[in-house]
Amino acid sequence: QVGEALTYDGSNIKLDKAFRIYTNDRQPARYFTSNNTQALSIEELNADIKRLHNQIKQTNSSMNELKTIRQTTKDNLDKI
Repeated sequence: QVGEALTYDGSNIKLDKAFRIYTNDRQPARYFTSNNTQALSIEELNADIKRLHNQIKQTNSSMNELKTIRQTTKDNLDKI
């Protein structure tokens, strides 16, 4: 069994051995083979967990900032 993928420039590549896919800098890397998914090492899993935890913290911080801005805007509109 051979996997196929399209590159950003539209090229079609065939993947018949173990390979790694990077979706972007915030997504974890995963290993694939032609037949199944290989387990990630404990270090890679811990790195993924840490990266995702940091993303959650950043998202929560952004949401809190937006809530503050929304409340300030609402308060200013109520004063008018």
